[in-house]
Amino acid sequence: MEWPHILFSIEEHEGSVNSVSFSPDGRFIVSGSGDKTICVWDAETGGLVSTPLEGHASSVNCVAFSHDGARVVSCSDDWTVRLWDAESGDPASDALIGHSNVVCCVAFSRSGQYVISGSLDKTIRIWDVGRDAKPTSLILEAHTAGVTTIAISPDDKYIASGSLDRTILVWDMDTGNIVHGPFEGHSDCVNALAFSPSAPLIASASADETIQLWNLSTNDIAGDPWEGHTDGVTSIVFSSDGKRLVSGSHDETLRIWEVDSGQLLAGPFRGHTNGVTSVSFSSDGSRILSGSRDATIRVWDAESRHEEKASPITEVHQDGVTSVRFTPDGRHIVSGSDDDSVRIWDLETGLEKSQIRGHTSWVETIAVSPNGKYVASGSDDQTICIWEMDSLDSCRRIFSHRNGVTSIQFFPDSRRLVSGSYDKTLRVWDADTGTLVLGPLEPHSSWVATVAVSPDGLYIASGSYDGTIRVLDAESGLANGGHFEGHTGAVNCVAFSHTGEYLASASNDMSIRVWNTHSGEMQWQPFVGHSNFVLSLTFSLDSTSIASVSVDKTVRIWDVETGEVKLGPFEGHTGPVFSSCYSPDGKLLATASEDETIRVWDVSAGPVMSELANAKPIDFADDSGLQSGWIAGPDASLLFWVPPWNRSGLWWPRNTVVIAENPTKLDLSCFENGPTWQKCRDLSKR
Repeated sequence: MEWPHILFSIEEHEGSVNSVSFSPDGRFIVSGSGDKTICVWDAETGGLVSTPLEGHASSVNCVAFSHDGARVVSCSDDWTVRLWDAESGDPASDALIGHSNVVCCVAFSRSGQYVISGSLDKTIRIWDVGRDAKPTSLILEAHTAGVTTIAISPDDKYIASGSLDRTILVWDMDTGNIVHGPFEGHSDCVNALAFSPSAPLIASASADETIQLWNLSTNDIAGDPWEGHTDGVTSIVFSSDGKRLVSGSHDETLRIWEVDSGQLLAGPFRGHTNGVTSVSFSSDGSRILSGSRDATIRVWDAESRHEEKASPITEVHQDGVTSVRFTPDGRHIVSGSDDDSVRIWDLETGLEKSQIRGHTSWVETIAVSPNGKYVASGSDDQTICIWEMDSLDSCRRIFSHRNGVTSIQFFPDSRRLVSGSYDKTLRVWDADTGTLVLGPLEPHSSWVATVAVSPDGLYIASGSYDGTIRVLDAESGLANGGHFEGHTGAVNCVAFSHTGEYLASASNDMSIRVWNTHSGEMQWQPFVGHSNFVLSLTFSLDSTSIASVSVDKTVRIWDVETGEVKLGPFEGHTGPVFSSCYSPDGKLLATASEDETIRVWDVSAGPVMSELANAKPIDFADDSGLQSGWIAGPDASLLFWVPPWNRSGLWWPRNTVVIAENPTKLDLSCFENGPTWQKCRDLSKR
């Protein structure tokens, strides 16, 4: 009844989709991705028209069709611009080389004679691709920082450019002279520009979360900024009649605006699970195309004028969840997020109990005192906030780190707190007064990624991007024991066992290691199984198991003695998993992810699965993967398809709570699949 505006989704790229565009006739879609490829798709079916276009050596940042639809142009982090035959996918020329830094944006002139590109080298280049594909003598230089976006006027006379220097310039295409600007008004970098097809206007979008119109007749701002997005606006496009403008944002939404009034016509359109990087209108204005950092391309119905009616069951985080902890009584979960907030959730219902705001930038880490009195949070804004659980209205803020706070943990006595930072230091604070007790200590040569306190409160452990682990005396700050060296990548997490005998570490080298706390010697061979960086780990209460989470989106529970996986991998998260924590009774594990969700898993039993009718032994189980929207069984058989807007909140069999914008729990009691799938339409069963 509230089916979203999404018409279909393309999920074939293996990296962020950085740029998308309709062909002028609306029949095709071109996309450029962080996976280094360019693809051309059928705009009606989403099918791949030709094999991916490969040639760039790094991420593809921008793609565009020529106005006759015959060619595609692309630019990349590899500093080059390339031309392709849109039908065959063959290179249409040699790579255009000249920029001395990342090429951020590229476009064809309407005549097809020229390609214009903008780069972080602060220049705009005009390439003559009608003759010999060599750059003309015009290299436009005036911006004081990298050029992030360009646009070509409908009459082919002007080039508009936006920059990291927060200004907009308009250049004469023939002479290279500046004819309008600099337009100044944005408080952050300019991410996107668009010429109106029907009026002397330019629209600009910025990381300051606003859209602004500029009148070329008066050389001045045209009206107030358009506000509504809650994160940087990345892309804007006018409809062909100039009456509407579509915008995409890192807040994961698209919005359609009325140009004359600046009012919102439709949206926000939700469905992407990561920032929207690029948007495009079809030539007839009936469809909108979007690309996202979630590696998908989506086509939307642009005709509807109502706002999305679907609303979240509960207030949820609006950006990645970076840290999660249980309260000591086991009744609540505390989480911190990139949306700058700390939230407290009821464990039984998954509903929000409290929301705490005190930081001016994303929350990197949180901690709950063992006595349950305090909640502490550390942020990229270089501060630590401490709240009393009984009074969450105000916080005691500690300003002392010289860079973002990466990790915090309370001592067992709940009276002290240790913190680590990008400034390479450790500091110990009095939780009651906020005064510095010890430090700053600087045991590492790079930033401190993680800190931990031993169960007896005598030692502090830290891990760093220099690949080392240090254990310090908590009273003197002096080194204690060995140097725990062996990781070949950054150490993202350290954790003491509850007995204090062992110290475990997780690293970018994708391994987990268990060390003797006092000697610094590695106890067993590294635990290996994750396919990407391991970001967080935690010991079970009896110290026999370690739970780990990773950028590979999975959760695993390891046997400490054997290094074997006891449970998992648990699938379910649709983004990197940042944090994990056992409940006080050890029966539950909470995990937090970039996909903006928190999942609670029952880890008290062995492997868990939901048997699907007439489909044994194909089961929805812990390790059932999500492949292009399909839940896949252990033998890779496809079980059922999940719509994009239900995926991040889908309950896996082991989940007891899923805190998400659209939590989706399946009733499989009447589910039909496999050879009897057609019975889903058996009217006698209604």
